[in-house]
Amino acid sequence: MFRQVHILIPSGALLRRDIKEFDDYWVLAGLEKVIKYHEKLDFKPAEKDLVIVDEADKLVLDDPSKFRTVAAGCSYICLTASLPDVNQGKLE
Repeated sequence: MFRQVHILIPSGALLRRDIKEFDDYWVLAGLEKVIKYHEKLDFKPAEKDLVIVDEADKLVLDDPSKFRTVAAGCSYICLTASLPDVNQGKLE
């Protein structure tokens, strides 16, 4: 369905952890050339790409205009931190 899947994680430690944990999965699925990891908004996805953003609130709040520029024209899934206990209230 998508030409490439970009996984954007704005934390070097989390990015390295994801690469290590999922590398074998991408190889077994034959997707190692489809999945691209990024730590910064320094890429331009194509129209038929999917971008999965972890900690999206950080990127959106840090530089909303740059995020909007990169996000224009392709599909996105944005994730943000969730509390372990839903009764604690909101993070922000």
